[in-house]
Amino acid sequence: MRTVIWRCIQHEMGQVDTDMVALMDHTVTSRQVQDIVRRKHEHFNRYFYTCSVDILAGLSEMRVSDARFSGIFDKIKPGPGSSGTMRSRSTVPIEPRGSGNS
Repeated sequence: MRTVIWRCIQHEMGQVDTDMVALMDHTVTSRQVQDIVRRKHEHFNRYFYTCSVDILAGLSEMRVSDARFSGIFDKIKPGPGSSGTMRSRSTVPIEPRGSGNS
């Protein structure tokens, strides 16, 4: 049972990453990107621990700076710049709902 739950948690985070990579051409303040950052934040809060926005930014920085994690984005969308582009996406502060651009 625990294995199934863990796979569901991993799948959900993988979907968040895939959705974020799909929006690489959007601005970081776009409503779509902000919604995905919010989903990631909620994911950590739901499954792991209370995660402040500052902690989320630090975790996101690690995911794009550390080669053990940055390859995730390159697997989703191969090519130069995927991890670097994700850094600018993943470390943005979550804006209050309704303030992002469409």
